[in-house]
Amino acid sequence: MGPGLDAVVVLVEAETVSQASGDTDTGMSSTEDPFAGGEEISPADLCEPSPGYATVCTLESGDCFLEPAGTEFYEVELTSCGEAHDAQVIGSYSPSGEVWPGWGSFDADIDATCGPMSEQALDPALTPSTYYVGYIAPNESAWDYGIREAFCYVSADGESWTTSLLW
Repeated sequence: MGPGLDAVVVLVEAETVSQASGDTDTGMSSTEDPFAGGEEISPADLCEPSPGYATVCTLESGDCFLEPAGTEFYEVELTSCGEAHDAQVIGSYSPSGEVWPGWGSFDADIDATCGPMSEQALDPALTPSTYYVGYIAPNESAWDYGIREAFCYVSADGESWTTSLLW
């Protein structure tokens, strides 16, 4: 690790927008810290997730996963796209700039980046009728460490599927 980086607490937040209604599903506070009990996630942990899991260091377009119940997490449980799952990565992007853009910027990226990405990536014949698009992004600590990629994903409340939704 670099100088002054003994450990970095890394949170990843997901924000969702219902494509059916256009309402933002917040339910989060930027001050929430699921690791406040003392557990610290180091960059090595973030970039070397538990077996069967992925993080902002290891996610890839097309990955199928089980959407975590909360809005702040640092890893997602991967599944085969042929097994029941309720979320899939549809693409990634790197926000510009050296300064962490903030959650408000990532929220805006749902409409500006993830929405158009979903329109190009998703097969309408396979996509649930009431789906939403969300993001998985590094928090400020991860950004400062050099993790600058965010991921757009699709999910549907209460629905799962056993195929890839991508063209």
